[in-house]
Amino acid sequence: MAENMSLADQAVNALAMVRAMDEGLDMEQPERHAIRNLKHIAEYALTDAFRLAQDLSFQAQDLRKLAREIESADKPHNAELKGGASAPSALSAVLGAGD
Repeated sequence: MAENMSLADQAVNALAMVRAMDEGLDMEQPERHAIRNLKHIAEYALTDAFRLAQDLSFQAQDLRKLAREIESADKPHNAELKGGASAPSALSAVLGAGD
């Protein structure tokens, strides 16, 4: 496999390789069971990896939304009347900024 492949290229390559694992196997070949088992394991691994990647993506989206909500709730509505420096934001406290 070539180095510096994009993530999409790696995914397509892996899918093609898994698809080809049992190509040309016939009932006469004793290794067919082991190869088909390997193919099933590879398919499960890819399925789990794709599912995990999607879950992490959803978590990142939710974190962005929560961060924006915290930022908007942290801004005082009458900031122009208070003057002076503001206290550290709630978002900074949650995310551990400045640690």
